[in-house]
Amino acid sequence: MAVQPGGEVWEDRPKLMAAVDRALELLVAGSTADAAEVEGVDFKEEAGRRARGGIVLPGQPRSEAVASQLADEVACLANTPGGGALVVGVADDGRTIGAVSERDWLRHRIHERVDLAPAVEERLLPDGTRLLVILVAESREPAENT
Repeated sequence: MAVQPGGEVWEDRPKLMAAVDRALELLVAGSTADAAEVEGVDFKEEAGRRARGGIVLPGQPRSEAVASQLADEVACLANTPGGGALVVGVADDGRTIGAVSERDWLRHRIHERVDLAPAVEERLLPDGTRLLVILVAESREPAENT
Protein backbone atom coordinates (compact mmCIF):
# COMPACT_ATOMS: atom_id res chain seq x y z
CA MET A 1 0.00 0.00 0.00
CA ALA A 2 1.43 3.39 -1.00
CA VAL A 3 0.52 6.84 0.21
CA GLN A 4 -0.46 9.46 -2.35
CA PRO A 5 0.28 13.17 -1.77
CA GLY A 6 -2.30 14.49 0.67
CA GLY A 7 -2.43 11.29 2.72
CA GLU A 8 -4.81 9.28 0.53
CA VAL A 9 -4.08 5.58 0.19
CA TRP A 10 -3.57 3.69 -3.06
CA GLU A 11 -4.90 0.20 -2.43
CA ASP A 12 -3.53 -1.22 -5.66
CA ARG A 13 -2.30 1.33 -8.20
CA PRO A 14 -0.87 -1.27 -10.62
CA LYS A 15 -4.26 -3.01 -10.71
CA LEU A 16 -5.97 0.31 -11.44
CA MET A 17 -3.50 1.12 -14.23
CA ALA A 18 -4.10 -2.33 -15.73
CA ALA A 19 -7.85 -1.62 -15.67
CA VAL A 20 -7.28 1.71 -17.46
CA ASP A 21 -5.13 -0.03 -20.08
CA ARG A 22 -7.78 -2.73 -20.59
CA ALA A 23 -10.56 -0.14 -20.98
CA LEU A 24 -8.51 1.84 -23.51
CA GLU A 25 -7.71 -1.33 -25.48
CA LEU A 26 -11.43 -2.10 -25.74
CA LEU A 27 -12.18 1.45 -26.80
CA VAL A 28 -9.48 1.46 -29.48
CA ALA A 29 -10.82 -1.88 -30.72
CA GLY A 30 -14.19 -0.22 -31.39
CA SER A 31 -16.22 -0.83 -28.23
CA THR A 32 -18.72 1.75 -27.06
CA ALA A 33 -17.79 3.70 -23.95
CA ASP A 34 -20.36 1.76 -21.91
CA ALA A 35 -18.96 -1.58 -23.06
CA ALA A 36 -15.33 -0.52 -22.55
CA GLU A 37 -15.71 0.91 -19.06
CA VAL A 38 -14.52 -1.52 -16.43
CA GLU A 39 -14.92 -1.39 -12.67
CA GLY A 40 -13.16 1.67 -11.29
CA VAL A 41 -12.66 3.33 -14.69
CA ASP A 42 -15.03 5.98 -16.00
CA PHE A 43 -14.85 7.83 -19.33
CA LYS A 44 -15.58 11.55 -19.41
CA GLU A 45 -15.86 14.26 -22.02
CA GLU A 46 -14.65 17.72 -21.02
CA ALA A 47 -17.51 20.09 -20.20
CA GLY A 48 -18.33 22.60 -22.92
CA ARG A 49 -16.95 20.57 -25.82
CA ARG A 50 -20.32 20.20 -27.59
CA ALA A 51 -22.29 22.62 -29.73
CA ARG A 52 -25.78 22.14 -31.10
CA GLY A 53 -26.16 19.02 -33.15
CA GLY A 54 -23.35 17.29 -31.27
CA ILE A 55 -20.56 19.17 -33.03
CA VAL A 56 -17.28 18.81 -31.12
CA LEU A 57 -15.73 22.15 -30.23
CA PRO A 58 -11.98 22.73 -29.83
CA GLY A 59 -12.13 23.34 -26.06
CA GLN A 60 -9.93 25.49 -23.85
CA PRO A 61 -6.71 24.44 -22.08
CA ARG A 62 -7.83 26.29 -18.92
CA SER A 63 -11.57 25.90 -18.58
CA GLU A 64 -13.10 26.53 -15.16
CA ALA A 65 -16.17 24.55 -16.27
CA VAL A 66 -13.98 21.50 -16.92
CA ALA A 67 -12.18 21.94 -13.59
CA SER A 68 -15.49 22.10 -11.69
CA GLN A 69 -16.95 19.14 -13.56
CA LEU A 70 -13.93 16.94 -12.95
CA ALA A 71 -13.46 18.08 -9.33
CA ASP A 72 -16.93 16.73 -8.53
CA GLU A 73 -16.09 13.46 -10.30
CA VAL A 74 -12.82 13.20 -8.34
CA ALA A 75 -14.66 13.73 -5.04
CA CYS A 76 -17.14 11.01 -5.98
CA LEU A 77 -14.37 8.54 -6.81
CA ALA A 78 -12.48 9.42 -3.64
CA ASN A 79 -15.58 8.39 -1.67
CA THR A 80 -15.72 5.06 -3.52
CA PRO A 81 -13.99 2.05 -1.93
CA GLY A 82 -10.66 1.63 -3.74
CA GLY A 83 -10.96 4.92 -5.64
CA GLY A 84 -10.71 4.77 -9.42
CA ALA A 85 -9.72 6.54 -12.61
CA LEU A 86 -11.31 9.06 -14.92
CA VAL A 87 -10.29 8.89 -18.56
CA VAL A 88 -10.95 12.34 -19.98
CA GLY A 89 -11.45 12.87 -23.69
CA VAL A 90 -13.98 10.14 -24.49
CA ALA A 91 -17.53 10.90 -25.62
CA ASP A 92 -20.52 8.92 -24.37
CA ASP A 93 -20.71 7.09 -27.70
CA GLY A 94 -17.09 5.96 -27.31
CA ARG A 95 -15.57 8.40 -29.78
CA THR A 96 -12.20 9.61 -28.62
CA ILE A 97 -12.41 13.37 -29.07
CA GLY A 98 -9.36 14.07 -26.94
CA ALA A 99 -8.67 16.27 -23.95
CA VAL A 100 -7.27 19.77 -24.28
CA SER A 101 -6.94 20.70 -20.60
CA GLU A 102 -3.47 21.54 -19.34
CA ARG A 103 -2.52 18.65 -17.07
CA ASP A 104 -0.80 20.51 -14.23
CA TRP A 105 -3.27 23.40 -14.26
CA LEU A 106 -6.20 20.98 -14.09
CA ARG A 107 -4.67 19.02 -11.20
CA HIS A 108 -4.09 22.27 -9.28
CA ARG A 109 -7.65 23.53 -9.90
CA ILE A 110 -9.16 20.20 -8.81
CA HIS A 111 -7.06 20.35 -5.64
CA GLU A 112 -8.28 23.88 -4.90
CA ARG A 113 -11.91 22.84 -5.32
CA VAL A 114 -12.10 19.55 -3.40
CA ASP A 115 -8.86 19.43 -1.36
CA LEU A 116 -7.68 16.30 -3.17
CA ALA A 117 -4.65 16.18 -5.44
CA PRO A 118 -5.12 13.32 -7.87
CA ALA A 119 -2.38 12.08 -10.15
CA VAL A 120 -3.00 13.20 -13.73
CA GLU A 121 -1.27 11.43 -16.60
CA GLU A 122 -1.34 12.10 -20.33
CA ARG A 123 -1.97 9.19 -22.69
CA LEU A 124 -1.66 9.20 -26.46
CA LEU A 125 -3.73 6.72 -28.43
CA PRO A 126 -2.27 5.09 -31.55
CA ASP A 127 -4.06 7.69 -33.72
CA GLY A 128 -2.41 10.54 -31.75
CA THR A 129 -5.48 11.50 -29.70
CA ARG A 130 -4.45 12.90 -26.31
CA LEU A 131 -6.37 11.74 -23.25
CA LEU A 132 -5.94 12.58 -19.59
CA VAL A 133 -6.11 9.85 -16.97
CA ILE A 134 -6.99 11.14 -13.51
CA LEU A 135 -6.07 8.60 -10.82
CA VAL A 136 -8.06 9.02 -7.63
CA ALA A 137 -7.19 7.22 -4.41
CA GLU A 138 -9.83 6.37 -1.85
CA SER A 139 -9.90 9.18 0.70
CA ARG A 140 -9.54 8.47 4.40
CA GLU A 141 -12.03 11.25 5.14
CA PRO A 142 -15.27 11.87 3.21
CA ALA A 143 -14.54 14.17 0.28
CA GLU A 144 -17.05 16.93 -0.42
CA ASN A 145 -17.83 17.99 -3.97
CA THR A 146 -17.99 21.59 -5.12
